[in-house]
Amino acid sequence: LPESRFEALGTLPYSFTPGERVTVPVWYRQLREDPGAVVWCHPALEPFLRDEYERRALIRDIRPTREDARPMNQATLLFADVRREIAEAVLHPLNAGPDAATVLQDHLRALDTAGIRNFFFHTHLALAWQQRLTPALLAAGFAPTLLLPGVGDGDVLVFHHAPTTRA
Repeated sequence: LPESRFEALGTLPYSFTPGERVTVPVWYRQLREDPGAVVWCHPALEPFLRDEYERRALIRDIRPTREDARPMNQATLLFADVRREIAEAVLHPLNAGPDAATVLQDHLRALDTAGIRNFFFHTHLALAWQQRLTPALLAAGFAPTLLLPGVGDGDVLVFHHAPTTRA
């Protein structure tokens, strides 16, 4: 890619064979003027997001979520995009429930058994309910790694799960 025409968003760490670590650059090009947006985040992620938005000069009204007094009655539901050729799984939430930590660990264990080494989790920052998964993600060893601006209806936060911390 002609680097002068793209902005580096950051890198994603990959492991293609046991013990191997490779970083893959992620590039971005804004093709229209950014109109600004409202994004939701768990308070633990606010410093990371503020730094990322400031670095890119993107105008966002960051609204920290708060613990909802209403109990989460439905089960957590996730789906995985799996690319076996690069041993990658990207997890996406369909519902956040009180069993999030257990469901997340079960997915990691099953995918690890299937030979997957590269785990990512995407949350859409336009959807406040997805931020309820943040404590379970952090507890499972996921860390915010990359911000993808203007993906679909809003921005997407990419979490990475390091193989050395996997359950």
